[in-house]
Amino acid sequence: MKLKQLIKIINVITNRATPYDICELLKQDYFSNSRQENIKYGDMDLFHFIYEFKEQDNKSKELTSALAQLLNNPQSRIYEKDGKTVNRVFINKE
Repeated sequence: MKLKQLIKIINVITNRATPYDICELLKQDYFSNSRQENIKYGDMDLFHFIYEFKEQDNKSKELTSALAQLLNNPQSRIYEKDGKTVNRVFINKE
């Protein structure tokens, strides 16, 4: 079931309006790697949204870890390879 459909059901059940920021989020585009096109968050299936949220959370944790390592060693660099964050690549300053 799509997010926008679920929000409408929740509105009926709770007899409350959808918060403005949630309405705006549902209108925002998300780039789908599997479809290779932009889709609106409101048009995403609930389970797909949850999977994507989890993936973004994992990427955020990887980046946070890589940044912490970079701060501990300023001579290292962070880069991305095949969509994955590679934590440290040491740079020789010779």
